[in-house]
Amino acid sequence: MSIDYIYGESDDWELSARALQERDMAKWMMEAWEAGRQRDLEVLRKLKLRMDAISETVTGLFSASQDVQDALRRFVELNSETFDEMRGGNRLLVAVDKLFNLTGTCQRKVTRFSRQCEVSGIGAVIVSQIDKPVQKRLL
Repeated sequence: MSIDYIYGESDDWELSARALQERDMAKWMMEAWEAGRQRDLEVLRKLKLRMDAISETVTGLFSASQDVQDALRRFVELNSETFDEMRGGNRLLVAVDKLFNLTGTCQRKVTRFSRQCEVSGIGAVIVSQIDKPVQKRLL
């Protein structure tokens, strides 16, 4: 322990070159770690924004495909006598059903992924940590 520290002439209790070097190195390592953490959080934030946009788009596509399917079913219902004789009618029914099923599958997968992110807390971590550097809390 430094005699200068005991007498209050220094704020540092250990003035050896090795201790100063270790302290500087620890500070540098903490700053480098914090910079990497901030980069990672920014990437996660951008990913979350993209996933939110994808989720919104898939929901809209599913709703639109449902509307198309309902409109086609109503069209078939109104033209039941002649629809079976219309050229390409059956192919249209199959294509609309395929679209509806595909968008439903997409919506379920996006919902499942969003729930997995909620369970792991990724969204909460991104929102709560983006402006809270660990270095300020630890040092």
